[in-house]
Amino acid sequence: MIGSASGGRPALERCDFSQLPHRDAFCALLKHYMEDPMGDYTPHTDAQEQQLMDDLATHPTAAIYLLNVDGAYVGMATTFMNYSTFKRQPYLYLHDVVIHQTARGQGWGKYLMKQLIKVAKEAGCCKISLEVRTDNPAAQATYQKMGFAACTPTMMYWEKGL
Repeated sequence: MIGSASGGRPALERCDFSQLPHRDAFCALLKHYMEDPMGDYTPHTDAQEQQLMDDLATHPTAAIYLLNVDGAYVGMATTFMNYSTFKRQPYLYLHDVVIHQTARGQGWGKYLMKQLIKVAKEAGCCKISLEVRTDNPAAQATYQKMGFAACTPTMMYWEKGL
């Protein structure tokens, strides 16, 4: 978490990598997520962070949103705009969603999701999709409270490392 949150005034800010506070918040929150058991990944080096920010800043469908509460960045979502060929409309894909451990249990995850739903509606999206680990019941509960559900029929997430 960057700064200190007192639980007051929240604001969703679109990350602008030309602003140092946004860069610092993005890197700190991503590192926090990567080190968390739900991220379970070795954090990036400084050079890798710089490459990631450069790549995301120029990616045509990427948008990173930072949750600022009273001057403290307590949460973040990395999103990508995608397209549904069946529904012929865009949809928002949530890639990384994190609330700093010190800010969990205060409703900020729900607030962040409400704001992301608003972003998707304003962009004319037909849906929001995300992945959630089967061993992350806290995130699943937040998503369910916001109206998310497992896909029907049940889908599997597959990948091939390259």
